[in-house]
Amino acid sequence: MSEEIKGELLGRLRRRIAFDHRAAVCNFILGQIFVGTSILASFGAAIVAAANFASPIQVALLASIPGTVIIINQSFRFTDRWRWHCVVETRFMALEHKLVFENGNVEEVSRGMFDFLEEMEKKYPTGTLAWTPKRGPK
Repeated sequence: MSEEIKGELLGRLRRRIAFDHRAAVCNFILGQIFVGTSILASFGAAIVAAANFASPIQVALLASIPGTVIIINQSFRFTDRWRWHCVVETRFMALEHKLVFENGNVEEVSRGMFDFLEEMEKKYPTGTLAWTPKRGPK
């Protein structure tokens, strides 16, 4: 029974590690796309304005892209979410290591997993545009 429970806990840890790794990569890529887009749009607007390639309205539209992209990026906090998922992934890898290589106590590792995730959920970086459901009376 203990090996079965240990296997179940190990499976849960590994699934969570895989999830957090994918989420971290996605948030990192999105953050880089938004930063890169704002840099390129800013550069493009300056070149178009200096060379008189487009009408003033088109230049103004192009020049508005960087600010809009920066606000979206800061609202969703992709970099903060990337770091948050990296921290969770690293801690769960440590718990997996403890369970597999240090012959850790299943109950202790399970409690550590639950306590850490409960603590980290309070620290999840919610953006200004994120909707958070009410969790009951306080």
